[in-house]
Formats: sequence, C-alpha cells, structure tokens
Amino acid sequence: MDKQSTLDWLYSLHRFGIKPGLERINKLAEFLGHPERNFKSIHITGTNGKGSTASNLASMLIEGGYKTGLYTSPHVLEFNERIQLQSKMIDDEALVEYAQSLKPLQEKINATFFELTTAIAFRYFADMQTDIAIIEAGMGGLNDATNIISSVLSIITPISLEHTEYLGDTIEKIAFDKSQIIKPKSKSLISDKNKSLGNIFFKQANKVSSDLFFTNDLLTLKNIKINPDFSSRFEIIDCQHKTKSFSTPLIGKFQIENASMAIASTYLLKENFQLNDAFIQKGLENVVKNTHLSSRLEIISNNPLILLDSGHNPGAMKELVDSLALINHSSTEHDNDQFVFLMALMTDKDAESIFSIISPLIKHLILTQPKTSRASNPLVLKNIASRFISDKSIEIIPEVPDALNKLIELNDSSIILGSFYLAEEVKRALPL
Repeated sequence: MDKQSTLDWLYSLHRFGIKPGLERINKLAEFLGHPERNFKSIHITGTNGKGSTASNLASMLIEGGYKTGLYTSPHVLEFNERIQLQSKMIDDEALVEYAQSLKPLQEKINATFFELTTAIAFRYFADMQTDIAIIEAGMGGLNDATNIISSVLSIITPISLEHTEYLGDTIEKIAFDKSQIIKPKSKSLISDKNKSLGNIFFKQANKVSSDLFFTNDLLTLKNIKINPDFSSRFEIIDCQHKTKSFSTPLIGKFQIENASMAIASTYLLKENFQLNDAFIQKGLENVVKNTHLSSRLEIISNNPLILLDSGHNPGAMKELVDSLALINHSSTEHDNDQFVFLMALMTDKDAESIFSIISPLIKHLILTQPKTSRASNPLVLKNIASRFISDKSIEIIPEVPDALNKLIELNDSSIILGSFYLAEEVKRALPL
C-alpha cells in the first residue's frame, strides 16, 4: 500500500471520533513491545503554547547534539509534520510500514486516528534509538493516548476552558485532567499563568513524588523588545541571579513566554541533558528550521503586513491582542489600531467570546469556511460577530482561496485567524 492509501485509511479513522481512555493505546503499545519504554520523554499539555514550547525545547536539544524526537498535532500541510526526528519528518516508507503493521489490530479494537498516530510515533522513536522525545498531548492529560509514557519532565502551559464535554466544565476540572501527566519521581514545570490552580498541581505532584516548579521559580523574564523585523529580544534572570540575553524569530509576547518556558525546562533537564546558553540561543534562532513550526503569528507579507495565526480560543485571542499592542508600541512602520481579519472557526469553539475580545481590532471581517465538516457556517459566525461590530464591516466569501484573494486585493494590514484547517488552505492557496 502506498502513502496516499495509508493516509486515506488513517484519516478514515476519524469516524471513531474522540474516545478518551488508555485501553486501546495500551493494546497497540503491547502489540509493538511497548516502544514508549525505550526512550526518555518529556510530556507537554496545556491549552495554549504547548506546540511552540515543545518546538523551542526540541530545537534546543537538537542544537545541543541530542537525538531528539518531536510529536505534535495537528499538522498544517503534511501528515509527516506530526512525527519528527532531528529536524526531519518521518519518511514515507516508515510511516506506511508502521501504519500497515497496526491495521489488523486496529480493526479488532477500533482504535482512533490519534491513537494510531501516537503508536506509530512511539515505535518510530524507539526504532531510531532516540535520546529523548518531546510528546505533546492531543487533548487534556488523564485519558489522552500519550499518557502511557513515563516522562522525566512534565510541562503544563497556560490553561483555559476547552473541550469541556471531555475534560470538565470548569477550569479546575480541566486543570485536574491535565495534571495527570505528572509522573512518579519526575520533575514538573507549570506556567506562571496557572498559579491560581497551583493546589491542584501540587496535590498530584505530592501524590507521585514529583518535584514541581513554576516558571518563575527558575527564571524571571524582563526587558522584552521587538525588533524592526518583529523578532524579539528579551532577558532572563536565572535562579543564580545571572542576567542572560536571548532572542527569538517568533512573533508576539506569548512566544517570548513560550521560549522562556522552554529555557526553564532545560534547567530541569541538566542532570541528563547539558545545554549551555549558546545551544539554547541557537535552538531559539533555528526553531522554524529545526521543527517546521508554522502558523503561529507567522508573517505572510511585510508590505502590507499580513499575519497568519492558528489561535482558536479566547485565551489565544487575549494573547493576540497583547502581542499586537506590543508590536504597535515597538514599531513606527506598522502602527495599526485595526486590521482586516480573514477568519474561520470550528463549531466547537467559543465564537462569542472570541469576537468580543478581538472586535476592537477589526476594521473589516471576511468570513470563510474551510473544507471540513467541523467548520462553522459563516452565516452563523456573522450573526455572532454582528453583536460586536457593524454588519457593514462583515462579508462572507465561502471558498478560502476566493477569500484570500479578496484579502490581498484590499492591500491592508491583515490577520488570518481561527483554525489550523484555515491555515492549511491559505498556505496551499498562497501565490508563489
């Protein structure tokens, strides 16, 4: 079977939907000889920033000379993006071989798309004798398919309400679910933005004898500055009171916070993985090259300024507003109070909260609909958006390529926002 046939089969497993629980992934892992036990791992969950934090940390480890795996989701353009080793995506031959080897068992146990993908990643990292792999949870923690690993470090990025039908309808219930990635006799790093939920994380850490830290236990972030090209410079004061300077090509205050969380992670890994400041800085510089990270406040055009961001929840919208304010404050060339927005959202997203947060920034809103059954009808989104901005400022262009062409024709500072599905179609439609 070729790659396309294999992908068609894998994507067909979406029909099983989301099925929380570890029974099926344990059966897949047992069939493979429990490959997840044959490499060290770092487990990361959260609502926002987990992909960028994972990518920054993977890039640092790669620059430090460690054979580093990276498992993230979703992909933007190509399935292989999900499973990477040493800056390279899993090759097609390995993907086809591993997927096909699991097909008979999948048909017996009705494993889901994410469970199969996770099992493939575990086998690949084990077979390739990976020094360490960074594993991003798909949803939550407790019943996520990734939660069969025994990680040396657990990272929990900022948490907000999401997937409430699976994780719980309060922030406390969601924090509890995500806290369950904290493993016995390991170390744990929690975003400072989760401090109000600290008792939940400490309870789990104490239960399993994990040493728990918040980011500012290890470093203090200060002196954030935006360069003319929108890259960022910042300083940290480490726990030895030394001031260190770093920079990142990624845009936005939240990306600096993600970078600082990755730096703090290196301090907790130093017993087994030595990374000096030069490796850390090189990792930050090369994060896009080393991990294929994209669609995180990514510059599509400088003139006019067009940014592409896959943020899709209220927490991400607040980070976007803060980042744009920082850019405006730091830039004389791009001083924009409002932008043209090209947006699509999935049906399970909190559209009302999203539009309420970003509405002051919207000069004109183009609503579109990516080719997925999960996408919201633009008419529904228009009815919600019109509670916050004028109807005259909203137009619907259902096809993403047509909507993108209209955005380009407007020749104005713009933001493409709301979904990885939208990011994929935009990237495929962009003129070369």
